[in-house]
Amino acid sequence: MSTAPISIRVSQDWRRASARRRATVRDRAYWALTKALMPLMRATAVAVGRVGIAVPRPADAPRGRAPGPNPYRVLLLGCGPAVGWGVRSHDLALPGALARAIAGDTGRGCTVDLVADPGMNITKACRLLAGMVLHKYDGVVVMLGVDDALRLTRVASWRRALTQLLAALRAASLPHAEFFLVGIQPITSISLYDSARGRIAERHARALNVATRTLAEGAPRTTFIPLSAALAEDSSTDRHRSPLQYAAWASSMAAYISGRLHTVPKRPSAPLTADDERIRQRAVDRLNLAACNSDPVLTDIVDRARQGLGSAMALLTVIDHDQQRNIAATEPVPAAAPRIQSFCAFTIRGGDALIVRDTLRDARFRTNPAVTTAPQIRFYAGFPVESPTGERIGALCVVDTRPQSGDESFDTAYLRELALEAERRLWCLATDEADRLVHNNH
Repeated sequence: MSTAPISIRVSQDWRRASARRRATVRDRAYWALTKALMPLMRATAVAVGRVGIAVPRPADAPRGRAPGPNPYRVLLLGCGPAVGWGVRSHDLALPGALARAIAGDTGRGCTVDLVADPGMNITKACRLLAGMVLHKYDGVVVMLGVDDALRLTRVASWRRALTQLLAALRAASLPHAEFFLVGIQPITSISLYDSARGRIAERHARALNVATRTLAEGAPRTTFIPLSAALAEDSSTDRHRSPLQYAAWASSMAAYISGRLHTVPKRPSAPLTADDERIRQRAVDRLNLAACNSDPVLTDIVDRARQGLGSAMALLTVIDHDQQRNIAATEPVPAAAPRIQSFCAFTIRGGDALIVRDTLRDARFRTNPAVTTAPQIRFYAGFPVESPTGERIGALCVVDTRPQSGDESFDTAYLRELALEAERRLWCLATDEADRLVHNNH
């Protein structure tokens, strides 16, 4: 009997064993080098981070919004491109670009809230997540790893922390929420890290990306999104990143995200939980409501709402404890009304417009004193107004003493745009008051 097949098998087994030994030697050498370089790489990360302080970054509210019905709510958590280096507004950075890309893909509105920090790594993200409210999000996008690649975080430590992060996300989020793990961009595509040390970090980033992709493939409701290098035409600018780059990244990310969000059901309007209400009230307490009451910009917004939507009256309200505070109105109204009688208290339960065409035909409102007695409201339309941290605090609304039939059209998009304008003005007034207090204290 010929021994050739046995010899071939032995030779193949020997070659495979030799290849494994060589790979093991390479891995050990690589990790020995990595361990030796860790102090140097961490010092580099700190030093370059100080240089990055001079690069422009957004200073406005950390959110991007795109109009549309039944809007999706997405949280973007991370560092690197999430920070918005090179632009002055988050609307031009990744939150705004991603909101527009998802809205364009789905035909629905989208709000992208941002929690980002240049020095955020996987360990810091796990700690930060413990105090966050996540049950309002349809999707969470995690964009971490640049700092971990630069600091040469061990792959095993990265995998363990990322597993903990995903478990915490699933425990704190809605049952239908989707999670997206964005890969680390090529490190040397960041001009500050285009160096020999950057190439070391880039090789390590590839190892972290492999671990992330493998973890995402085995986790429920989790998708890995690879991130490309910067656009060639963008790397020649002196602004680090441009709106064009963020739009390109957002488009490629939305290709993975939008299809997963299409199956999310329309979220029903529901009473706020006690925890939700405590968080919401803290957001109201941070506003400068005293300055809002006589603000001419807010007065102009409600005037345009009344005229543009052809209603008898328009109001901007804030739900404050057990009252509805009337911040601006086109007609004389009391400064406050009981929350139990408030239409806007129902509006803040959902993320979209509340339209009541005939209050006498709606069981929620037919016995409301504002319906049965003066001002005898028969039609109501309101859109929620949010705080900078995403809590729904009040509404811009229009009311009328005559009902509307289902055949009559109502311009929800215009009401939404005015509500967002009022929202931004409230944020601006709150920021001005905070700056004034800081100035007076110094």
